Amino acid sequence: MVKVLATPLSFRVKINVFGVIEGTDLKIGPYTRKFDHVDVDEYARKETLIHRYRFYDRAKNEVYLPRYDIDNFRTYLAGHGLSLEIEELPTVHGDPVHYHMLPHIGYNNDAQKAVIEDIARIDPASPIRVVALNTGWGKALPMSGLLYTPSGFVTMREAFVGMDIYTPRMTVTKVIGVYPQGRIGVWRITLSNGRSARCSKDHLWKVRYTSDLLNRSEVIEFKHIITHPGKYKIPARVGNRIRWYPIKSIDYVGVEECQCIEVEDADRLYMTDDFLVTHNTVGTIWGCERRAVRTLITMSSRMKQWEQEYQTFTDIDPSDVFIVKGKPTLEKLFSLAKHKVTMPSVVIASTPTMKLYLEHGPGYSHLPHPDNFCEIMGFGAIATDEYHEHFHSNFMHMLRLNPEVFITITATVTSTPKFTLNIMDQLLPKHLRIGEGVFTKTTNIVGVRYEGGGGYIEDSIVRGPKGYSQNKLEKFFVKKGKKFFGELMVETVIPLLNEYFFEIHREGEKLLILCNTQELCHKISSILGEFFPKYKRLVFISGVDESLIPDYDIIISTPGSCGTGRDIKHLRTTFSFIATQSEIYLLQHLGRLRPPGKTAPEDPYYVYLYFALLTKHLQYERKRSDLYRERGKTYVKRKR
Repeated sequence: MVKVLATPLSFRVKINVFGVIEGTDLKIGPYTRKFDHVDVDEYARKETLIHRYRFYDRAKNEVYLPRYDIDNFRTYLAGHGLSLEIEELPTVHGDPVHYHMLPHIGYNNDAQKAVIEDIARIDPASPIRVVALNTGWGKALPMSGLLYTPSGFVTMREAFVGMDIYTPRMTVTKVIGVYPQGRIGVWRITLSNGRSARCSKDHLWKVRYTSDLLNRSEVIEFKHIITHPGKYKIPARVGNRIRWYPIKSIDYVGVEECQCIEVEDADRLYMTDDFLVTHNTVGTIWGCERRAVRTLITMSSRMKQWEQEYQTFTDIDPSDVFIVKGKPTLEKLFSLAKHKVTMPSVVIASTPTMKLYLEHGPGYSHLPHPDNFCEIMGFGAIATDEYHEHFHSNFMHMLRLNPEVFITITATVTSTPKFTLNIMDQLLPKHLRIGEGVFTKTTNIVGVRYEGGGGYIEDSIVRGPKGYSQNKLEKFFVKKGKKFFGELMVETVIPLLNEYFFEIHREGEKLLILCNTQELCHKISSILGEFFPKYKRLVFISGVDESLIPDYDIIISTPGSCGTGRDIKHLRTTFSFIATQSEIYLLQHLGRLRPPGKTAPEDPYYVYLYFALLTKHLQYERKRSDLYRERGKTYVKRKR
C-alpha cells in the first residue's frame, strides 16, 4: 500500500534519498520523467531540460505531482503489485473580508457576467476557475476609428492579433486580442485642443479630475463621463509628452459596427484617433469581491495597475491592498500574520517572488513552509494573471498551495510548445475556460493535403539550421524543382483557385496568394498570367505602392508585405502556400479576410496547401487543424 496526501490540485508521494517510494522497492523516477519538458536538438542530438512539471521537496522527501494524473499513478503502482491510498488534505476557505464594488459599476455584457458568476460559485469538487475571456472584451471602438501604428494610422477594422501598435510612451506593443462587437451606439468625444475620437458607451478611458482638492486619475466607463463631461480631463499625446485636456463636447454619432482590441503592454494603453490615449482593463475583481475572502493575486507585471483598479472599481481602503515584491515585503506579510496584526484583504504578489518562495530559493528557506502558506495567511482564493505567459511558475502555485479556489486569467495561448500545451489542457481543460472562443466565425477554411511529390519532395530539401525552413522549400520550387512546381500549379493549385475564387467571385472581388519569398511570388504571377490573362495581377512586395492594390484582381504577396496589417477591400479568397506552427502568424493570415460588410464579401474562403511527404507539415497541421476548427465558419479537409 502506497499512501499519498492530496489536495484538489496535487498529490504528494513520500520517497527516500534514493528516489524509492516509501515502504516499497519501486523507484519513482521512471514515472516522473514524463513531467520533464526537454528540448531536443535534432542535429546536435542533444537534449536540454526546460522545466520539470513536478516538485521535489528535499526537506520533507516528498514529490509533488498534479492531481489530474493520480489515476495514471494508481495504474503505475498496480503494474508493480501495489495499491494506492489517498488521504485528502483540507482546503483553506479563507478569512472573510469586507469591501464592495462601487454602485455605479455594472455588467458590460453577458460574457462578463458569466465570468463573475463562475468565480463566485462555491463548489468544493471544482477548485479551478479559468477566465479565458480577454480583458478588453466589450470595450468597443468603431471599425472606422484610427489606431496609431509604426506604419501610420490604420482603421480598427484592420486590427489583427500580432499587429504592432504604439503605446502613449511611443513604445511598440502588440495586439493580443480582436473582438467584433456588432452594430452599437457610438459617441464622439472632443477635447479643448480640438482633438477627438469615437467610442461606445462601455469603452474605458483614463481620466483625471479634482476631488478633495487633490488631482486624481482613474479608469472609468465612457457612459459615466457622458453624465458629467465637465468634471474630467482626457490624456492626449502632444510631441513627446502626454497632456491632459478638458472635454469640450460629447455628441451622439449613431449606430456603427464596432470592435474591441486588447494590447500586450503592461498598462493596456494604446493610441487612437488624434493621438488620444485609450484603455483596456482586467475584469476579475468583481468575482473576487463576491467570494468575500482574502485573496492573493500573482503576476509578473501590472501590479500597480491592479492596485489602481481596485481603487477604481471598489470601495476598498488603499491600506487594505498589500504588494509583495521581493523577500522583505513577503517577510513583512508573514510578520503581520504571526503577530495577529490586521491582515490586508487583497495581496498582489510578484510571480518571481512567489516562485523563489515556493521552490525554496536562496534566502527564502527560513520562511514558513509553503504547505502552510494559505492557512497562515488566510487565503481562500488565489488568482493568477498572465497565466499562460508564466505557465511553469503558476503551475507550481497549484502544486504547492491549497486554497478553496484557483482563478487563472489567461488569453489565447500562442507560440506554446506542444509539451506545455498538453499539460495545460489537462490542468485547465477547455470546458472550464469561460470566455474562450468569444469571436465571430465568418470564414470558410479549406485545408488541402497534397499527397504527390514522390521523387521531388523530401525532408532534406526543407531542413535549415534551426529546423524546418519555408524559404528553402520555396527556393526549391523556383530553382531545382521548377518542373515539379509547374505540374503542382497546373494539376492542383489552378483547379483549387477556379473552385474557390474564379467560379464564384463577383465583379470587383479580389484574390490574395501568400508565399514567403519574393522569388516565388513572381513565379506564381507568371504562371497565373498564362491561365487567367484577363485578370490583372500585382506582385505586392517591399517598395510597391499600396495605392495600386484596388486596381488589381489578384495580389501575390508575402506575410511581411501583405499578411500583417494590409486591408484589401473586397477580398474574397486567400490562398496560402505557407506552413508554420506560429499561432500568431496563422491568425494573421486568416485575418486578411474581414467579416462581411460593405467592403468585405459574404462567405470568404481561406485555402491552404500542405505536403504529406514533409514531416513538419504534418506536425504543423495538427495544431493548425485544432485552431481552424475553432475559428472557421466551416472547416473542410481535402486530399489532392
